[in-house]
Amino acid sequence: MLLERGIDVRAFTRRSARARDLALLGVEIAVGDFDDPSTVEAAATGCEAMFLVSADSPSQVAQEVSAATAAHEAGVRHVVKLSSSDAGQRPYIWSRNHGEIEAALARYGVPHSVIRPHFFMQNYLSLLHRTGDRTAELRVPGGDGKIGAIDAHDIARVAAALLERGEPTYTRHLLTGSRLVSFGDVAAAFSNVTGYDIAYVDQPETEFVADAGGTPEGDSDVIALFAETREGGLAILSDEVERITGTPPRTIDEFAAANRDAIMSAVD
Repeated sequence: MLLERGIDVRAFTRRSARARDLALLGVEIAVGDFDDPSTVEAAATGCEAMFLVSADSPSQVAQEVSAATAAHEAGVRHVVKLSSSDAGQRPYIWSRNHGEIEAALARYGVPHSVIRPHFFMQNYLSLLHRTGDRTAELRVPGGDGKIGAIDAHDIARVAAALLERGEPTYTRHLLTGSRLVSFGDVAAAFSNVTGYDIAYVDQPETEFVADAGGTPEGDSDVIALFAETREGGLAILSDEVERITGTPPRTIDEFAAANRDAIMSAVD
């Protein structure tokens, strides 16, 4: 999206081969590692803004804080941090990590804007299970809970808009979809675009964990998240996507239409 806006982009990666497709699009590649701040500083030199994101891991807090401060010291004037809608508010590991990173950006004086996306619509794809010829199930212990889910496409639009503006907002922007979505709504939207008969199954927690190949202990945060969903804790909405970008976020039906091939791959 930044390239489409005529903005030069430099991608930071540990392995240049993984960024080959980006390079073909015209993205400059910088090889380094978050565990080596000198490589971050070198990659950030000459850049005006930074989009900060890394995978969930035990070292996430140290890595992102180190990367942000190194970029700031290299002259970056705006760090857009990808966080979570519940950062610092819940006991889940991702919530704790993002909360600590947000606090550190403020503590160290890093000029920043924080985007806090809610549940990704892309997550629904991993909940699909084929059951027969052109039939499938969306299995999750979600009850009648609804979620203000958001398409990652809209998260990217917000990030691009903030990066293009260049000025830090020092604000935590909550990003959701425009409507509350039940798991039955998701199954119906996916059925409509694929022609498959996709049913929502309110799966018991023990079966859900077994299907995922995990354990109740190892997946306790995920189980707690779906328990909260059943209780209505994820039924939240905001208008930040439209306020920042000028257009509303995708509905679940629009997401399904735009990602038909991915849905088909998930159930075939």
